Amino acid sequence: MTFSTTRIEAAKDCDLLLRLADSTMQELAFQQTSLKRKSVLYESSATGIQVDRAGAVAEIASLQAIVDGLPEGDTKEENNLKLTKARLQLIIIEERKKNSGIIAVLEKEMELDMVQRQLDGVEAFSEAITSRKQILTQSPVSGAA
Repeated sequence: MTFSTTRIEAAKDCDLLLRLADSTMQELAFQQTSLKRKSVLYESSATGIQVDRAGAVAEIASLQAIVDGLPEGDTKEENNLKLTKARLQLIIIEERKKNSGIIAVLEKEMELDMVQRQLDGVEAFSEAITSRKQILTQSPVSGAA
């Protein structure tokens, strides 16, 4: 991007803009570090969630087969209760999958990319301001302080 640096008339304005850019870079770097950590946590969590989900699906299938083969009575009621609990567990796992599964991993990757682009933009801004400051401080008719 091209910045309107020619409108800056004093080196002290460049200093102010460079401090602003530095502060923004620090904030973005912190945000980037935080997102990287979350991404790693979500990645390991996503793997565990897939394993938990496969186990819950297998348990439901086996309990359903048992319940279907049992005559009415206490044993069937007991296994029906276990089946209901297993289905509830699967619902909980599905919710975890939404919050910290592969979707969450990809969302963090997207956010990381956006932060990186912002960092690149602020870096380009700083370079443009630094260049303008050099011009202003070299010029004998500058408004440098």
